[in-house]
Amino acid sequence: MSLLVNVFKRNPNGEMDFVEVEHHKELAGFESWRNTLYGSPQSESLGLSLLTQLSQADLYCTTPTELDRLSQECLLLLNHLDQYPQDPDSITYRIQNIIDAVKLARETDACVVIW
Repeated sequence: MSLLVNVFKRNPNGEMDFVEVEHHKELAGFESWRNTLYGSPQSESLGLSLLTQLSQADLYCTTPTELDRLSQECLLLLNHLDQYPQDPDSITYRIQNIIDAVKLARETDACVVIW
């Protein structure tokens, strides 16, 4: 299974309406990355607080502050790729998808979920 990143808005019924993007832009990693990348000791030592939550649950960023923090954590992780055993290109590709989702969410006044 794969982790996905999606941009969404809540409709009047409280349901999630997704902003459509190309499928490959939704990829946020392998399910195992919840623990081996995002929730890893390396990520914790970097001080990541949002991405590490993926080891326990899906991550919903619904406020501008949370979107800013998510973007900052992605950039921090990218600056420390040498600390992770996964392929750096694979990590970069998926983290860039998360960064792009945050940018789209800001542009459309929406939210981001990684699940």
